[in-house]
Amino acid sequence: MCSSLGFSCSWPFLPIILKDLGVTHDLGAWVGYLVGVFFGASFLLTPVWGGLADHFGKRTLMVRAGFGMGLGFFLLPLFPDIRAFLGIFLLIGAANGYIPGALAMTASATPPSHAGRALAIVQMGSLVGTAGGPALGAALFTVLRPLDVFWAASALTLTAGGIALLFTREDVTRPEGRFRLTVLQDIAACLRVPGMPLLYLVNGVFVMTFQGSSTIVSLLMLELMGDAPRFRGQGVAFWIGAATLAMTLASIAAAYGWGRLLDRFHVPHILAVSLLTAFVGSLAIPASQDPLQVVAARALLGALMVGMQPAVLRLVKQQAPPGMEARALGFAAALQMLGNGSAPMLAGWMAPAAGLRGYFLFNSAILLGTLALWVVRGPAVRLPLGRWGGWRRVEER
Repeated sequence: MCSSLGFSCSWPFLPIILKDLGVTHDLGAWVGYLVGVFFGASFLLTPVWGGLADHFGKRTLMVRAGFGMGLGFFLLPLFPDIRAFLGIFLLIGAANGYIPGALAMTASATPPSHAGRALAIVQMGSLVGTAGGPALGAALFTVLRPLDVFWAASALTLTAGGIALLFTREDVTRPEGRFRLTVLQDIAACLRVPGMPLLYLVNGVFVMTFQGSSTIVSLLMLELMGDAPRFRGQGVAFWIGAATLAMTLASIAAAYGWGRLLDRFHVPHILAVSLLTAFVGSLAIPASQDPLQVVAARALLGALMVGMQPAVLRLVKQQAPPGMEARALGFAAALQMLGNGSAPMLAGWMAPAAGLRGYFLFNSAILLGTLALWVVRGPAVRLPLGRWGGWRRVEER
């Protein structure tokens, strides 16, 4: 929770922080560059961290991420220059991965019969931090200059690293022989598993449309408010925080219910349902006409979409080659980073021609296409078609 609280108290406000730095021209593009650098580094290095975790333990993912990201956030206010930001964001992205580490540790240590609820509980803890972060950030903006919010992010992220170091334990069964980093061979082994490439694609789409759009929603809020300093008596920082908070609270409320469904019903079918509801919920954002409607639309999307990630991670764990669970989950986490980083960059490229609403409509189209692909090609999933079809099943390992 501390890790996601530290991250989310500053991340949604990145456009405002950059404006305070003096970035007024191509603001959306610069937000995209920073987010792209951060998640690009995470994407490249997450498979390496996954390989190390299978050999030395998954707890190392959490300790490294907590202390590494905390140090990076501490440095940002000391170098108030956009080019320095790019370099520091690269370092923070290289250390990223606290929540994927916690999910990997939980998925590997939990019996399959309880995995859905356990992953949902971990995700709820992350969402609680994500819910409190925007509120904390909005409050800090009233007493601190925008850059100083990164020091609060640093303190919280370092606390998360300390908690992982002092209070978590793991029984590590190391493979025989010396550690060898074989990322390309490991990726090839995972991709040869039937259905695994599609699972990775679904995971990337989830993150791009669910988490990766947070800074783009901030830009949409700035666009909707225009030159007006306030809407319904509140400034833009309030509405940015409210949008993130609403989505997170709705996700928290729905996450445990999705987890129960995953434990009771066939997981590929629940993933198909989640993709369908996510597509329906995503249509509300481009239809929004004011900040309050954006807040409501984000809450709806959060409740309808939050079931996707636990379903994907559970299927990845089931399908992973023996002894490669952390690496398989690490590759899924790497695609999360790619989805997170690609969303703001794509929005920055599309906005001049199609506008931010066009970008969100594009998100809806991607969700619909992914649903169609999952129904047609997903492992052990077919829509119930009465006497013309049925539900295919796979055995859990």
